[in-house]
Amino acid sequence: PWASLSMPPWLPLPGDGSAEWGPYIAPDDQPQMRNPANGFIGTANTDPLGTSFDGDPTNEPYGYVYSYGEFGGFRQDAVIRRIIDGGATHTPETMMDMQGDTFLVLRDWILPHVQAVVDTTTLGTDAQDFWNTLQGWDGKCPSGIDGRDPMGPKTADATIAASSIGCAAFHFLVFEMTRATFDDELSRTSVDYDSSYAVRTLVVLLNDSARLQGGDAYWDNTLTDGPPETRESITLGAIQAATDKIRTDLGTDYDDWRWGRVHTVLFFANLFNNAGFQQYNEGPYAAPGGLHAINVADPRNPSADNWGFSHGPSMRHVSEFGADGITSHWTLPGGQRHFRDSPHYDDWLDDWLSVTHFQMPFTAADVTAAATETIEVVPR
Repeated sequence: PWASLSMPPWLPLPGDGSAEWGPYIAPDDQPQMRNPANGFIGTANTDPLGTSFDGDPTNEPYGYVYSYGEFGGFRQDAVIRRIIDGGATHTPETMMDMQGDTFLVLRDWILPHVQAVVDTTTLGTDAQDFWNTLQGWDGKCPSGIDGRDPMGPKTADATIAASSIGCAAFHFLVFEMTRATFDDELSRTSVDYDSSYAVRTLVVLLNDSARLQGGDAYWDNTLTDGPPETRESITLGAIQAATDKIRTDLGTDYDDWRWGRVHTVLFFANLFNNAGFQQYNEGPYAAPGGLHAINVADPRNPSADNWGFSHGPSMRHVSEFGADGITSHWTLPGGQRHFRDSPHYDDWLDDWLSVTHFQMPFTAADVTAAATETIEVVPR
């Protein structure tokens, strides 16, 4: 822990010895569970103690800053929902299916409040068409594209198409809401309105504004003159802005609003990319997922029209321990050979995108039986 709560660790700290690490935290003081009554432990980059729930992780009784900068718990909520819904019937197959879940818990925290505002007025034709794509949206985020090419053919399945279109509309709306709500405050900082912090704060503002020091005053845009903005005016303005933005970016036909057109994954060859040689990057490829889904794929920088992502699962695996040993299923984002002309350069990529697992050969005999190519490395 930090030696002093008066020096938040997310700010520049002095190097004169006054901001050094203190003693280790005693094991009994660390968050932990052992054989919980509900039969599972679920987490996903969240705050285990709630020290950041009031926006100030330095005012807790522990005597140190336990943690800061975690996500808002939406992925963890989705994980726990899936585990509870499955009850005692979970199998390796249900766990693998869970890893590919693209449902956005954020839908339930945001859209009911938007609906309450929409119910008080009449939207314009284009805005109403936009809002219609979110009516009955199932909260899921498939790419809506057949294959990995973002410009490839649209998926014909009507259910998948509706999910993908609704997902795109939702993301455009959420980031227009964070822009309209917080850009006046954040414009004075280095934080963008499309950060996870802004999204989390929007959720709190919509659902329990008294938890925020500024409360409902955040709705007012301090950079404008005239009457203060309100929840209603900000929400309606965001719907119109999102409508205009998505029609500009993806076209006036809402059937073209497929999430995978803009939501893509790009694998950077960091050494070459940082030197300016982008031809060694892999992608972009149309991908499912979205804001705080279990299949995590948060858009990188919507404020710069970049809806792609480059942070996702470096591996997924589900292992079952049985009488005959360990059975383990995996997905990996790439291949096994770092030669671009090799058939094994990215032969696992499509399965990673679709969350289709393979069974990992576990014993030496299994590995030999599954091998398609053997490479022998010997000293010269």
